Amino acid sequence: MPRTDDGATDAAADEPATDGATADDSAVDLFGLPTEAAAEAAVDAGNAPDRETARAVLDGVSADGVVDEEAVEDALAHTAKVVSTPETRAELAAMELADVREAASGASDAAVVRTRIETFEDRLSAVEDALDDLRSDLQSILDRRGEVGTYALARDLRRLRADADEVHHDADELLVEAEEFGRWLADPEIRRGSFEADVAALEEVLDDLAETAAAVRAASGDADGDDTDLEEPAVAWARASLGHRVTGLLLEDIRTELDGLRRLADEDGDLDGLGDRVDDLDRRRDAVRAALDEPERSEWVKRFGDRIDACEADLAAFDPPVSWGEVQSILSEHSGDLPSGATPEGADTPW
Repeated sequence: MPRTDDGATDAAADEPATDGATADDSAVDLFGLPTEAAAEAAVDAGNAPDRETARAVLDGVSADGVVDEEAVEDALAHTAKVVSTPETRAELAAMELADVREAASGASDAAVVRTRIETFEDRLSAVEDALDDLRSDLQSILDRRGEVGTYALARDLRRLRADADEVHHDADELLVEAEEFGRWLADPEIRRGSFEADVAALEEVLDDLAETAAAVRAASGDADGDDTDLEEPAVAWARASLGHRVTGLLLEDIRTELDGLRRLADEDGDLDGLGDRVDDLDRRRDAVRAALDEPERSEWVKRFGDRIDACEADLAAFDPPVSWGEVQSILSEHSGDLPSGATPEGADTPW
């Protein structure tokens, strides 16, 4: 649900909007009534779904437990302030984005740089559009003020504050991420450290996939060694096969990131070692594929082949650079109903 101005969520913010007050809302004079009684009157008039929601709405136009005209004036002033607050954050985000564009001018054709900047620009445009909507909605409330009842006014003000809080959150998030990207552009150590963390994460994934592939081979009698505790080798094979498909896209993403580092490499020093690590990831991924292909798996393909093909089709829609979180969501969509216990003990990732 939308957040209210005090950070809470409230069902009142989700009430359907109206074109103004209903006849009953206009007829019921809530001023001077205790908030509880006013809430009951709003429900009886059909303007609120329940007393809890009505009380939450009317609290915003109450003083000392009574619905009050002066409290309405205060609510209007407070809402105008809440609506204006995200504008400052959006302006700061726009300034930061301008600095980022300038800092990235030497590598603006690198996919990892170009895509991030385009994404920031799209998000800034969305925030600015939302700010226009907030201002328009506030003006509409002010224009209709004499035509609607107290409850409808209080409800619309509360909803508008909730919307403004969401826009504020989006503008803040954009500003923080643009600042982080600016630091990434400016500092070769930050770039290298971020890249090495991504490589280490994919190395861990491939370690787990290799462990699962070895356990599947052992369970299917295609490898010598210790017994495995896999109860369903077919399901473990399917989970690992899905994970293997995902690592292909993540590896492409890492190569794209490395290309960006090379284009910004004036102060990065020698990047050959990083390239060697990426090449090693490629070899390890090939080894996992070979291990997964080794067992007799014709029945497994019949059982899970369509699922794996569907996952591959969804992944094909992505072009690096990609959000690893979004890729993880695709994997979860296709593997979430498979028993997690089909992975060998000690494998730490869900891949």
